[in-house]
Amino acid sequence: MAIAYPPLSEGIIQGLAKIMGDTVDGLTGPDISRYLAQAQIEDYSPGITKWRRLFNAFAIYQNRKHCCNAILNFCKLYFQPTRFVNRDKLLFDSQRAEANRLLAFGGYEISESGGLRKCANIKTIPEAEERANSLKLELQARNTHHQIFQYCMPELLADDYFHAVDEAIKGLFERLRERSSIFGKDGAVLVDLVLSEKCPKLLINGFQTDSEISEHKGFGTMLKALYSMFRNPESHSPREKWPINKVDALDILGMVSLCHRKLDNAQRIS
Repeated sequence: MAIAYPPLSEGIIQGLAKIMGDTVDGLTGPDISRYLAQAQIEDYSPGITKWRRLFNAFAIYQNRKHCCNAILNFCKLYFQPTRFVNRDKLLFDSQRAEANRLLAFGGYEISESGGLRKCANIKTIPEAEERANSLKLELQARNTHHQIFQYCMPELLADDYFHAVDEAIKGLFERLRERSSIFGKDGAVLVDLVLSEKCPKLLINGFQTDSEISEHKGFGTMLKALYSMFRNPESHSPREKWPINKVDALDILGMVSLCHRKLDNAQRIS
């Protein structure tokens, strides 16, 4: 009888879903259908955003089966080295590193050959939980936008604040895609399409006066600056990680929060 591996935390499966369902570097819709079928996971919501589709499938599977076996099998399918033969090896390395940072909380890691193996479980490290709770309290005191709080998870704060900030910025650009219905684009290319002066898809103000037009341009510049701090525009992979302290994280997350508030009131242009 096969061993039933205990369920992974919500933070782990959400993070895995975002890696494998990434708009630019993740699976295509047909790939998701095929891999879910191969892993014997039911596809409950094929018509939604790719990472949410995966997250829903993983979460419902765990709730019903009370184990994570099929999710681990899905990860092995995704990280087959043959999938990355015609792609940048750095993408395989960076995505595997991101996945292993999450899986370590469950006591697993993906090997260089794409296999899965047990490793020391780090979920008992109290610093990550303390960091997450402290960050939440500080953000609440600043009346931070609600979208930011989903990134205050121990799984993202095991080392420092880098991964939480990185994921928050990725989430901001995902929301920009959803609000504008421009998918498959990222970074400056996405910003230029959404906030084009000649044919914008979103307007954050009336876009009539010189002041409004300047604000519109400035919003685009802010989005590009946030992206270029953390994401490599050429490969869409994370820039080399650097230590981020709590003060820096709060300041950057404050800018991300401001951008979300602008998107809250943005007008969609048909």
